[in-house]
Amino acid sequence: MQPSCSSASITPLQPLRPQVSPDITPVDFARARIAANSREPHLELRRQLPEARRFVANLREFQDVFETKPLLIDALIERRQDGRDYIQSLREQKEPLVLLAP
Repeated sequence: MQPSCSSASITPLQPLRPQVSPDITPVDFARARIAANSREPHLELRRQLPEARRFVANLREFQDVFETKPLLIDALIERRQDGRDYIQSLREQKEPLVLLAP
């Protein structure tokens, strides 16, 4: 007997939504990577910190891009503007873009 495959039993996949706690710091991340039996944890922390800073910054950047991408897509659709044309217009801009950060 073959298993039935009704559409009622199939649940759609939920999109992956990356979440980085705003409270996580590079120090937290570096500490998590240090072995509990490290003889000199403060030196190990110092060695791990630059990589931890880059990692946390990249995570936050990815989360920002992931969360704002749907807004950009909606704006382009609303304006009836092609994505490639939008990117090309950004490349052709002579004035620097302004970034507002909290």
